[in-house]
Amino acid sequence: MLKRTLTGIGIIIITAGVFCLRQFVDYRLFNLLFFLLAVIGTFEILRALGDRVTALAKCVVWAYALALVPLMTFFDNVWAIVTFIASLAVIGTFVLEFDKVSIESVGAALLALFYPTGMLGAAIALNVAGDNGFVALLLVFVVTPFADTGAYLLGSLIKGPKLSPVISPHKTISGFIGGLFSGALGSCLVWLIFPAAKGLFVSADWEWVIYLIIGLVATAVSVFGDLTEGAMKRKLGIKDMGNILPGHGGVLDRIDSTMFVAVFVYFIFAIIKIAA
Repeated sequence: MLKRTLTGIGIIIITAGVFCLRQFVDYRLFNLLFFLLAVIGTFEILRALGDRVTALAKCVVWAYALALVPLMTFFDNVWAIVTFIASLAVIGTFVLEFDKVSIESVGAALLALFYPTGMLGAAIALNVAGDNGFVALLLVFVVTPFADTGAYLLGSLIKGPKLSPVISPHKTISGFIGGLFSGALGSCLVWLIFPAAKGLFVSADWEWVIYLIIGLVATAVSVFGDLTEGAMKRKLGIKDMGNILPGHGGVLDRIDSTMFVAVFVYFIFAIIKIAA
């Protein structure tokens, strides 16, 4: 428990430090965090998948993981095209290595492509979106830990029926409800505390209701992301994706929910941009 707590505090300090660098030095410095997460996460998922991914497909996945963040840092609107090209390259291994490759191995390689690097592309896209990006990243990095904390506290206190006993026997329905409340609270606090968050959706006093809804949905998405990785680990027969974070497992064990929330928030802010 002590290791888990100390690791959690360290993660909070690093995240807060990177936010400060983003705001007061250069917003692109935040992408260093995403690059590190993409590289370590790619190592973890490829190790977990093992021989399910061929050597050639692994090269494509690694090239994508190493290239996406730098390309998105210095060039706009390349997320989709780079991901499309990388996906085609992975599918192309089905032709180039026909005797070695199965449909399942191509699917595993595509999974490694999108999880984590492709999904982290959403967070990188939010980072380069100016002041709106700051608010969006706050929502991602505030709602997720708030939801986790609320779920843990209320779930530990009340316990009760399991949310998904096969995939995650420790998650309870009471914990999910607690996460909804705390995640919504975190989202509303972003609106209340940070001036850049006000007037982003509507210029009205009831704008907090929109943040409340975003917090509720983001929390549900966060739980879905956690269960998704839990399902993968069950199918792969492993407990954790890695062991780099004492008490937390690997990087993917820590950012599974965050990646899904980043994608959700990205689409919310994409809708704002289109509607603006």
